[in-house]
Amino acid sequence: MSLRAIEPIGAARIDTVVDGYRAERLRAQAQADRAARPQAPPFAHCLKHAIQAFHDQLARLDARSLAANQALRNEQTAQQVRAQAANDLGTIQGLLPLQPYRFSAGLPPPLPHRTLGR
Repeated sequence: MSLRAIEPIGAARIDTVVDGYRAERLRAQAQADRAARPQAPPFAHCLKHAIQAFHDQLARLDARSLAANQALRNEQTAQQVRAQAANDLGTIQGLLPLQPYRFSAGLPPPLPHRTLGR
């Protein structure tokens, strides 16, 4: 089945048609086709720019939150290093480096735990 059999007028152009009535029908059909064709709304470019601005704002917020999270992690890491380097004040061995300060406060010195076997 050929395309000519389905739509005999489809291949004709308005300029090449000799018959005036046929040209008018083609012109009306072309206008109807143009009217039926979905067209982009007149604000499509504005909508496109608004969507792009929204995506840019999301990217800025993501970058800001990533930077804030990284700063928080760096601060926590620094605090953990400082805490691990500090003296262990829960044991006598941890308190022994602070012994000179106890003498100035008038407190008796803590002695290391002795074993019973002498």
